[in-house]
Amino acid sequence: MKNKKLYISLGIILICALVLAVNSFRSPSVPSLKAWKDAADEIVITRDGKDTGIALKEGKWQIGEKAFPADPETMTQIENKLKNLKLAELITDKPPYERYELEGERAVRVRVKAGGALLRDVTLGKKSSTMRHTYVRLGEAPEVYLATGGFDEITKPVEELRDKTVMKVSKGAIESVEIVNKGIRTRLVKQIEEKKEESPEKDEAVPEGPVREKTKKVEKWTLDGNPAARVDEGKLGQALASFDPLKAMSYSDQEVKGLAPLCTVTIRAFDKNMRLDIFKKLDESKYLCSSSESPYPFTMDSWKVENTIIKVADEIVKK
Repeated sequence: MKNKKLYISLGIILICALVLAVNSFRSPSVPSLKAWKDAADEIVITRDGKDTGIALKEGKWQIGEKAFPADPETMTQIENKLKNLKLAELITDKPPYERYELEGERAVRVRVKAGGALLRDVTLGKKSSTMRHTYVRLGEAPEVYLATGGFDEITKPVEELRDKTVMKVSKGAIESVEIVNKGIRTRLVKQIEEKKEESPEKDEAVPEGPVREKTKKVEKWTLDGNPAARVDEGKLGQALASFDPLKAMSYSDQEVKGLAPLCTVTIRAFDKNMRLDIFKKLDESKYLCSSSESPYPFTMDSWKVENTIIKVADEIVKK
């Protein structure tokens, strides 16, 4: 009886060993990719046969020959995802690759370099049916793998990698704001006032002594030339918050030189004036704009322009 059980156990072990051997023979091991140590300074994205270089210069990523600033958060995500790339499963070791979108116009090849040395070379295809993995190839190797996660930051159009920040100023740093809308100029100035607190405190060291009056600094906005006018500081605060940061909807190739703005916002902060010019409405969704803090014309969402800037300019001073 004991021998019979022993033979059964040995048989099970032998079958398991055979299964493992067969699987190992049929499915080569998935390589483990090492994260690089040197800081990357160049990323080349190839889509539909066209290369776009993104270079790190003076600590900032710049896109293409025109050196458009790249969004720093997006570039950090891209670098981290490629550095920590993990392969989960081997799918095939030969073409065709169309079904995985690893060739043709949908395939995106990414090469990461440091000092000219290649750190990573990977082609990204479509996501798996579970949306948790992505089909990839390494360099010119024929194998197709499933890599963990998605790579939407890399596969989106290069235009969307640009830094959309066109002005950034915190509300607390703003000293004054001037809005010229429909020919009407409204200038508001921030003043700092000392205000007594409602509950004065007694000095605990001298309980019989006089009550100490505490004060705190309070911001107050007034209309230039008419300090008695009532300012809707709630609406003003919402408008100013939209400049921290102010982001473009997209960049535009349209020339703005010589155009007369429909509305202008000038903010005084950090000992300088920063200006936003809102030009014509291009369509129902966007306006053409420019900023003194960006050399590139851009568009802004029409709802944001009309409701947080133009409408506020009309309603900011209470009647």
